[in-house]
Amino acid sequence: MKHALFSAALLSSSLLQAAIPDGYSLETIPLPKGAVTVLGVCSKDADTIAVATWEGQVWEYSNGAWSLFAEDLMEPNGIYYNSKDGCYYVAQKPELTRLVDVDKDGKCDLYQNWSSGFGWGGTYHEYHFGPVADSKGSLYASLNLAANQGFRVADNKNPAAPGAGGNMGSTGAYRGWVYRCDRQGHFHPFASGFRSPAGIGVSPNDEVFVTDNQGDWFGASPLFHVEEGKFYGHPASLPDREDFTPELVSSMSAASFDKIRKRPALWIPRSLAQSPGSPVWDTTEGKFGPFSGQIFVGDQTKSNYFRCGVEMVAGAYQGFCINFLDKTESGTVKMDFDSQGRLWSAQVGRGWLSQGGKRTALQFAQWDGETVPFEIYDVSLTETGFRVNFTQPCAKLLTPSVSQHYYNYSSMYGSDEIDKKRVAVSKSSWSDDHKSLHIELPLEPGKVYTLDFHGLQSAAAKPLINHTAYYTVNRLRHAKTAE
Repeated sequence: MKHALFSAALLSSSLLQAAIPDGYSLETIPLPKGAVTVLGVCSKDADTIAVATWEGQVWEYSNGAWSLFAEDLMEPNGIYYNSKDGCYYVAQKPELTRLVDVDKDGKCDLYQNWSSGFGWGGTYHEYHFGPVADSKGSLYASLNLAANQGFRVADNKNPAAPGAGGNMGSTGAYRGWVYRCDRQGHFHPFASGFRSPAGIGVSPNDEVFVTDNQGDWFGASPLFHVEEGKFYGHPASLPDREDFTPELVSSMSAASFDKIRKRPALWIPRSLAQSPGSPVWDTTEGKFGPFSGQIFVGDQTKSNYFRCGVEMVAGAYQGFCINFLDKTESGTVKMDFDSQGRLWSAQVGRGWLSQGGKRTALQFAQWDGETVPFEIYDVSLTETGFRVNFTQPCAKLLTPSVSQHYYNYSSMYGSDEIDKKRVAVSKSSWSDDHKSLHIELPLEPGKVYTLDFHGLQSAAAKPLINHTAYYTVNRLRHAKTAE
């Protein structure tokens, strides 16, 4: 009962918060007739935005008008435009497809199967997300597991527990994988262990990152740094590796899987996300405000945007996440920056709870070019605690309330915040300009730290609306660590 009351209070509080930071606006673009559910968005050029819809169409939006580019696709769940070859790529359920306008009349003439080396069992939940591209032109996409069908893995540590068999499974080759495609007909299985990897992105350094949805084997929603050949936690995909069989996987316990899985770069608490979408990097060089280089992600359930940042500590990524804006019209699933520095979002509420309320929407956020909102800028790990930077000088130099927790790893659906407890700050010191705070406290690897600055105000008497930051400590920073 206490948990339910706490959750209700948290929801009520989040809905009362200001929706958009100072200096930013959120604009809605009316959708064309027939574009019922938007699942993908990308910037084609300085004048054109493209969307892909659940109903199987690709539309282009230019100079305030819509035109239909392609149709008769099967649930394309993402879209990417390659400016070098002048073609779109979409992730249909059974294949990665290249869309070519051969005669340059603004409509697709050629639908090419670009990659289809993965299995599809015909279930509704076997989504295909992406693609995204690195600087060499290689495409990456992610493959959802099936819901309540196919090969599922029991948690032998507690096989009698409700839901111990998990609720997601694999019906065919490479479900729950991220793959790479370098050319037509090429399919390279890249990494395994994913559940519902709805968000995939490539960093400016050509590193692949994926967000996954909380559920069985994922206590909360993670952001993963994806490396080739690694396993990321959901065992249903393991039989597709040469070193595993279904029989071997079925005989293993959660403790066995835990030893071989790669941890998330960061955990995203439920107050920020339950179904996060694609991560995008702010490479706008200041056009979108003071957060250049940071990662923006939207959440389908919470109907929001939040910010992340990662840093390399002792050879592994870890980092922070902070809310950015609330109350998008529907659930944010895909995002992309355009050349003007506007952050577009494809949003959907069909079939799942979305706080935004609408079935679908297309919106963009933009900065006014002048106003710097009062926000937590970033959080970084030190040898003895955390350094927290703010976008403006702070007036009341308070010390944050800090707590820590972790998530269980098992086939149960999600996890409570385990062993949640307050952490005493032993020392705090502010910079001379009152924009940076260093706090010292006991640190433990494998924990998520919550830093709450409720009540903090700027020197201009502005309240800190997004007053909570979350930092995932995978490894500790020691004096000898160079990163």
